[in-house]
Amino acid sequence: MTPSTQPLWLHLRLAKLAKRAYSESTFVAGEAECLAEIVNGELWLAMCGTEMAGRKEDSFWQRMKSRVIDILNDIRAMPERTMIGLVHRGFYSGVGGGALGVFKLVVEAYDCSYPVRVTGHSKGGGEARLLAAMLASCGYDVRSLVDFGCPRATVGRCWSHGMIGEVIAYRHGSDLITALPRGWLWSYKHPHEVDQGIQIQIGEAYSRKRLSVSRYHGMDYYLQALEKALE
Repeated sequence: MTPSTQPLWLHLRLAKLAKRAYSESTFVAGEAECLAEIVNGELWLAMCGTEMAGRKEDSFWQRMKSRVIDILNDIRAMPERTMIGLVHRGFYSGVGGGALGVFKLVVEAYDCSYPVRVTGHSKGGGEARLLAAMLASCGYDVRSLVDFGCPRATVGRCWSHGMIGEVIAYRHGSDLITALPRGWLWSYKHPHEVDQGIQIQIGEAYSRKRLSVSRYHGMDYYLQALEKALE
């Protein structure tokens, strides 16, 4: 496990917030959703990831619509030039919102007096990376960006990641999503691949031969691995 200056229990609390973001939301911008909480005087933000089943109160067709739109966001991989550099278009603007839409809602609701921590799982991790970078570029004290099972979201270096206190990407086992989009596609990179963060491997060792979504990607897998690491 690559060392981090932050305690593991803090990452577990952020992981639990990322899990809750699948069923709770404070800000909604199109199909992008974010859960916000004030924790010990800090603003914690968790972006909702790709919804595999949808919310319990949604109808079957609402869940299907959300799933289809999430997939469309995931595959809109052509980069878009933004205030923070070239980024994944689906994560940035999405279908009617994306990280940009949530960013606008957050800055309307909270000023720069709150230190910020940002998290997310899967697609939510990709959106979290862009949200954290935009907030940092606007003067917010972004103390950490901690994501779980996150795909690549930026082309090369993100202009604002150097302004974030700590950028951490968790990978569980051989999680396939963390290998997407492929590095050769538009030269997408993880922050740690361009010296703007670190990656922490949890669970079993990574192997390209065992890449899988079903065996490694679920948020519950990340929570279980973090809890085991704290034992």
